[in-house]
Amino acid sequence: MRIALLILLLAFSVNSYSQENTTIPLLEYITSIELKNKISFSYDAQLLQNVKVIPTKNLTLATTLSYLKKETAFNFKLLDNGTVLVSPYKENANIKLCINVLDPEYNIPLIGAIISNNSNDNTITITEDSLISYINHNSWSTFNITFDGYN
Repeated sequence: MRIALLILLLAFSVNSYSQENTTIPLLEYITSIELKNKISFSYDAQLLQNVKVIPTKNLTLATTLSYLKKETAFNFKLLDNGTVLVSPYKENANIKLCINVLDPEYNIPLIGAIISNNSNDNTITITEDSLISYINHNSWSTFNITFDGYN
């Protein structure tokens, strides 16, 4: 009887340990981080679709982002507006962005807004659909958005 109880306890502890170290899709983990911390992530889903991680528990947001950077091939940068920008790990990697500029009150495109990239002096003007693909920029380059009449 003691041996059966010991075997049962051992099997339970091994099962508990293996469940704690089970990998899950990074996209699923990002969703749970967004809900827990009331933030949003900006990323290319195709780049992240096959990435798996072991989820962490009870870590601060900053510690979680550091963990993800260490465990994946991506940078996780928290911006001032509560958005986490996910980009390839290489410092000078070129990535593609899709920029949607909307009026915050009416949620309509700001036609005529100007987006400029500080790293290579490119300028783009928003058109009717307001969605812009911007290719070949440094993953941490800075963008300025200007529109006459807005502060």
